[in-house]
Amino acid sequence: MPNNNKEEEIKNSTTQKNADSEKAHNISYAQKMRDRIAEVEYIKKGKEEEKTKTPLSGTFRQKSVVKKATDSRSLAKKALPYSKSKGVGFASHLDNLKRYKIKRELKIQNYRKFQKYFNRFEIKYQISLKERDKIISTISPFMKLDPFVQNYFDYEVRSLYFDSNFRHALLEKKDGVGIRRKLRIRYYPDYNRDNRDFAFIEIKKKINENVAKSRVYVELEKALYILDNNHPKAKDFYKNASTQDKNTLKEIWFLYKRYNLKPACIVSYKRQPFLSKVEKTFRLTFDTNVMVRNYNFDLHFGGGSKLIVPRGITIMEVKFNNIIPNWAIKIIQNNDCVQYKISKFAAGLEKTKVLALV
Repeated sequence: MPNNNKEEEIKNSTTQKNADSEKAHNISYAQKMRDRIAEVEYIKKGKEEEKTKTPLSGTFRQKSVVKKATDSRSLAKKALPYSKSKGVGFASHLDNLKRYKIKRELKIQNYRKFQKYFNRFEIKYQISLKERDKIISTISPFMKLDPFVQNYFDYEVRSLYFDSNFRHALLEKKDGVGIRRKLRIRYYPDYNRDNRDFAFIEIKKKINENVAKSRVYVELEKALYILDNNHPKAKDFYKNASTQDKNTLKEIWFLYKRYNLKPACIVSYKRQPFLSKVEKTFRLTFDTNVMVRNYNFDLHFGGGSKLIVPRGITIMEVKFNNIIPNWAIKIIQNNDCVQYKISKFAAGLEKTKVLALV
């Protein structure tokens, strides 16, 4: 008897659980249906209200304009604080917003300007000025002029190259050595900071078509001193440098001492740089008036005295990290551009007839 009672209790308990579960399921299903009906009615109501509104007139437009104005005010408030004087209009806040956008753009430019490490591919072409102008007009939907170009056309580049007495770097280039390094000081005369001129001391490493650059940003008047690690100015600069700059300086000092490097020539040119609007690492540059001099190695003195390439010729450089965009390949092919391997440094020394001192 006790066992029979126990079995009946288990059976009743199981039946009750099944009934509760079925009831809960029915309630849940009913709730879902009510929610779905309410959702459909809400959507219908919204569509009917939308039909009665005219987007470009009346209250609807007024609310939209007010919302946009409110958003602009809030953005201006985040950008720069409101003026505390009374009676300041909304126009002043828009001015604040414009100044904020300009500041933000300058920050981006400064980041790019002081980029110290590059690793990319570079392919050079020699084209005429007419072909250059044609390519520039063709790439305009895809590329924009580099914001560093202050006169909306180009900027000047001056580079002081170093080599050994036996022209080690020049002979490596002529012999086609696959992996080679050059030391130079690069100066942009159109730019300064706090009325002081700055330059980059760079090591340019060439591994076939791949180019890697490591550089430090220094005051121009101190650049030659920093090349000598025993000079007090070099020691002071090293003491305050970042870890990456210290590693670059060690490499510069090793190369400078190993080959007993001396100034060899100054190469100058005018550059028109273009940046891709989509592929941020794709870049096209056009260099004209490429000149060289092998005397007076003061970068303040001006550009070169002898042309490396004729005045009617431009050196176009295609610079990219991984791949060239399809649209750029088509433009290069349509203009029948032929790859032209040239080193401005080596071609410049050839022009000045400065060879090994042996």
